[in-house]
Amino acid sequence: MNIIPNEYTVQQMVQQYRSEKVVLPDDRIQDLSSIYLTDNLNAIINDLYLLREKVDSHFLELRKKEGRGQVNLEPEFSRRLAKYPLGCCLEITRQTLAFVQQEIHSSTYESMHWFRSFGNNGGFIRRVWGSLRGEYFQNAIQAGSFYIDVANDTVDPSKEKIEVLPFEVSGFNSINSYAQFVSVAESYWRCQMIPNIFFLELAPFFPIILFHEDGHVLLESNNVYMFSMNLESKYNLALDYVLSCDLESAKFCELRGKLNNVERSLREKIGTSFGPYTSVFDKEKLLKSFTAFQNLNDRDLDLKVKNVLNKNLLIGRC
Repeated sequence: MNIIPNEYTVQQMVQQYRSEKVVLPDDRIQDLSSIYLTDNLNAIINDLYLLREKVDSHFLELRKKEGRGQVNLEPEFSRRLAKYPLGCCLEITRQTLAFVQQEIHSSTYESMHWFRSFGNNGGFIRRVWGSLRGEYFQNAIQAGSFYIDVANDTVDPSKEKIEVLPFEVSGFNSINSYAQFVSVAESYWRCQMIPNIFFLELAPFFPIILFHEDGHVLLESNNVYMFSMNLESKYNLALDYVLSCDLESAKFCELRGKLNNVERSLREKIGTSFGPYTSVFDKEKLLKSFTAFQNLNDRDLDLKVKNVLNKNLLIGRC
């Protein structure tokens, strides 16, 4: 999961989100891609495999250094690195792009000439985040009209490490709403989700309650893409999702019952970390909560966002 660095301002979060959005290739980008990339795909793919070997060596050496006590890694990253490449899609994609940037002016890799010419004439190469075939969350690279996955083996290690496809047939799409996010997350993460109508003070930032199959219940999501897209929308994306809550559905009633049973954990957070808890939908109070944050100036919003991002989003277990 791509988590927001705590030192980011709201403006920086929104800028990063915009930089990771899929850009639908227009005629100009299609033409540039055809001129500089299409006829050179074999060279590009061969070089991506070479760069991926370099990436693998980088992370395996990092794992050795941690084992020797030479580096200290974040616990979550350390756990994933122990199973490398499984679960390391983001890190592999970022590192590959970093190596591309380092080598873009070198003659070591034939493909760098084509990438450089493509960029010099108005093309772009960028990391993007979205869903693949509506089944997975995916970090990938968009090079004009091409989808490039340099971490294709991070879910199934038996797959080829590199996949390059025209974007229109890749099945890769941006996520533009919390409803889309929930649709993918419930199957991919093996969880259930309902709108957060319970912690009104945090609903504008974390509009989802997630129930994991292992019993953990938490607020969602501090994913940099979703959180920042919501900020850009002035919380309207979160509001749309929360107001879509079907109070009569069997799923909502079942999960609300589970949440209400996490009483001890909830009592510890009421009035402190999570703010007041309500088990009854109160639309008027909910809208007031959203309006309060929509009216914050930039400085106060930065402070509020830093505060909510420092919260432990775990509610408890059911």
